[in-house]
Amino acid sequence: MLSRRHLLCCGAAAAAGLFSALAADAAGPLRNPCGHASLPIPGVDPQWLERIWEGLDPSQLWDVHAHLIGTGDSGSGCWIAPSLSQWWHPVEFARKHAILNGACVDPRSVAVGDVDRAYVRRLTALADAFPAGARWLLFAFDEAVDIGGHRRPDWTTFHVPNAYARAVAAERPDRFGWVASIHPNRDDALERLDRAD
Repeated sequence: MLSRRHLLCCGAAAAAGLFSALAADAAGPLRNPCGHASLPIPGVDPQWLERIWEGLDPSQLWDVHAHLIGTGDSGSGCWIAPSLSQWWHPVEFARKHAILNGACVDPRSVAVGDVDRAYVRRLTALADAFPAGARWLLFAFDEAVDIGGHRRPDWTTFHVPNAYARAVAAERPDRFGWVASIHPNRDDALERLDRAD
């Protein structure tokens, strides 16, 4: 019978191997095959995409819940919880990898501090694959705040400032609007709401 120590050791080794593989740069079955293909979604027939819009007005399409995320490497003010980058928090580590992988953020972008821009480039490429007129509302994401009005970064998974969401949307108003995020426990919540115009 295995002791608890053996189980923990084996479990840690398996997790380390799994999450090292997830983080690997080489393309594999768990890696999003984005590459630099001309299509934002590899394998999707562009003629089929054109046909599904027949008779529809693209300006009536508003995706009302699209998240921004970033590390703040562009000066955006975004940040993610440290646990998402720590292999000893395997679920959080995998969560970050899945988000960046889904957004086609190349591991080299992480290494050179280009995550914020890479994420927005991918989001914009996906939006531009739609006919003109279709738009997305980009969500800011406020920090957690306790009942006393104190910031709780330890409760916060990621933070996207309102100013950043506004700025990204302003770069491409033909594709993006933005939605403010203001925690109601903030002492200045109403003032922040007034400023979020």
